[in-house]
Amino acid sequence: GVRAEVAAALEKCPKDDPLGRKELETALVGFDTVHEIQLAFGEGAKRWIERELAAGTTAGAPSLRRLRRIAEAASRCPWEPPRTFFEGLNTLWFVREVLGYVDGTDQFSLGRPDAWLIDLYRADLAAGRITVEEARELVGKFLMTADCHHDRTIPVNGYNDHEMEIPMSLGGCDADGKWVFNELTEMFLDAHIGCDCVFPKLHCRISANAPKVYLEKLGDMLMKGHA
Repeated sequence: GVRAEVAAALEKCPKDDPLGRKELETALVGFDTVHEIQLAFGEGAKRWIERELAAGTTAGAPSLRRLRRIAEAASRCPWEPPRTFFEGLNTLWFVREVLGYVDGTDQFSLGRPDAWLIDLYRADLAAGRITVEEARELVGKFLMTADCHHDRTIPVNGYNDHEMEIPMSLGGCDADGKWVFNELTEMFLDAHIGCDCVFPKLHCRISANAPKVYLEKLGDMLMKGHA
């Protein structure tokens, strides 16, 4: 929907405003590039599936189920809104990575997964599309992707030689001002310490209204030396 808004703004932009028109035209090219990268990612997964099948991998193998899920998610998101918890997690990583490539700016946050993805998670559980254990596994892999960004074999000679600034926020308030502490908040905290992650760096929002169990969980993590 954002691309349509930019296209409409370009239609209304005066002909004697070349800078304004150029900015809007560039934004449209950027949006289309994001979509092309997304679709290419999905096509890459499909080609991988074909190679696996040609090599004799059985159609029901776990590796092929994962690739099919990747291909399906990449055929839609982030051009369209995510429909599942898996697609939501994928969208957060995709936006972080690809916008940085096409825009040339630092996009380092993974956002607020406990606030933004809780409805998708609960809907998946209710529909039987996912189990709690499967969700925990996805959350662990989501976090480990950030932790694996650090390549310890590359010498550090300058500030940007390693991509280590990967923050992720938990807690805080939602759009209605209600405190966010839910199943995903706990799941991400447990997975972060359970996987012994350094990255993504957890930015845990607190206030006087924060639930006691949330503050105690954070305090326990700190006492264990997990920042």
